[in-house]
This record gives sequence, structure tokens and C-alpha cells, in this order.
Amino acid sequence: MKIGLLSDTHSYLDPKILEHFKACDEIWHAGDIGDRSVVDALEKFKLVRAVCGNIDDLEMQARYPEDLWFTCEEITIWMTHIGGAPPNYNPRIKKILKSKVPIFLFVVTLTFLELRKIPILKTCCI
Repeated sequence: MKIGLLSDTHSYLDPKILEHFKACDEIWHAGDIGDRSVVDALEKFKLVRAVCGNIDDLEMQARYPEDLWFTCEEITIWMTHIGGAPPNYNPRIKKILKSKVPIFLFVVTLTFLELRKIPILKTCCI
């Protein structure tokens, strides 16, 4: 399965995204969608799995959960918008991570060196 990962569109969907995601089976949006037109366009294009982010309004919060748990090709996925920066996850995230989630998708800004410290099979930053 090919997955297009994105987040923080903040009400703007660059048309290049649709070109880049043409070969993807699904699109996973990790929050801060912004205006509903962004996700409406993505949903017309591919199957979308999404979570709301801290800038999303009540409509987006009602449409998408803060945390999304699902199985993809027999792997448990947990997607949320803000997880903290490894190893300093916020307390809510730390508690859940103790259950040994195989794949944890979240949004964080890290340098390349910080990204290299993350065990790839446990955490995937987008």
C-alpha cells in the first residue's frame, strides 16, 4: 500500500500535492487541516484518514478525532496531531506509548540529527 502523508495544510492545498499523491492508495492527514475545502478536495481524490489539529475549528473537530487508531496491512497505526518531541513526549502521549504502539504518526519540527535518533519502527514523524 502506498500512503501520502501530510499535515498542517492550514486551509491551503498546493495543487502539486495531488500530482505527488497520484500513485497513493490513501492519504493520511495529521491535523491542522484548516478550511473544509482542503479535505473535501482530498476526499474527492483518494480515501482520506485524518485527525484534527490545534487550529481546526469546531466543524473539523466534529468531523475528525484528536486520535485515530486503525489497522493497515496488519499493523496498528495511531495518528494524532501533536505528540511532543522525542524523547520529551507530552504526558498524554507518554501514557499511551507505554502500550508499545507499532507505528505512531504525529507532527513535530525536528532537525535532521534529531530525526536520526528516532527508532523508525516505533515512531514516524511527518
